[in-house]
Amino acid sequence: MTRYLTGLLCVFTLTAASPAEEPDSQQRSRCERWDRAVCLVTERKKTDGSGAASSAFLVAHADNLFLITANHSALETHAHTRVVYRTIEGESRWVHLGGLTVAAANPWVQYENTDLSVLRIAAHPQISMYVDELRELAIPFSALLAELPGRTTAIEITGFPISLGIQPQVSPLTMTARIASRELQADAQWGKEAIVYAVPTVGAGCSGGPVFLASEDASATSVVGMYIGLMVDTTGAKLSKIIPARILRAAIEKHPLNQPPAMPDSQ
Repeated sequence: MTRYLTGLLCVFTLTAASPAEEPDSQQRSRCERWDRAVCLVTERKKTDGSGAASSAFLVAHADNLFLITANHSALETHAHTRVVYRTIEGESRWVHLGGLTVAAANPWVQYENTDLSVLRIAAHPQISMYVDELRELAIPFSALLAELPGRTTAIEITGFPISLGIQPQVSPLTMTARIASRELQADAQWGKEAIVYAVPTVGAGCSGGPVFLASEDASATSVVGMYIGLMVDTTGAKLSKIIPARILRAAIEKHPLNQPPAMPDSQ
């Protein structure tokens, strides 16, 4: 997560959303996987005007659309947080997070004790166009790898480090890294959580961003996991921390709105 002052945001030149033609299959195929990352830009309320920016991405599962980010990033958001993204046509857009949910309360669902939160998008009808654009950026559930690739595998951490890539045109950054560990159990706020370590580290602001399996095919969307931050020891040595994609799969499958309704007790 990156901290910023709102003075940096004043120069945003994101275009206002306008009706667009339905993209054809060639347009879809030209969408590079790195442009599927979105940015959550949050301004503080009743403070000095500072704020935070972090990364996120969308996953399509059945007929549902989910927004995924790090839980510590989700805790910073509110209804007026801007979801900033790049359409498959290359236009820069933003929409308020509150417009992407009909929930009256906090729409984020933290998965167990992990640093992972999921929001099911259920937008108001008047902004359906934004949802259609976000759906085009969504990564299919099947692209979330159920098994972790081996150590030294090349991966790509994607997002908005140090608030870069947000303005004047939205353009997520991607940093090449390599898996350094098997899936390990790391200390969490409560108990343990599954973590994969990678090298090198990346700049703050990528938390919540997708970690792709490296491929020469820019349209390939195999997801190894989600970046959540750094592991730092007393010497200053650092490793990147990633939640493996199998946890992302479980969080989506077990999301309350993905579950069948409970049957009433028989009398």
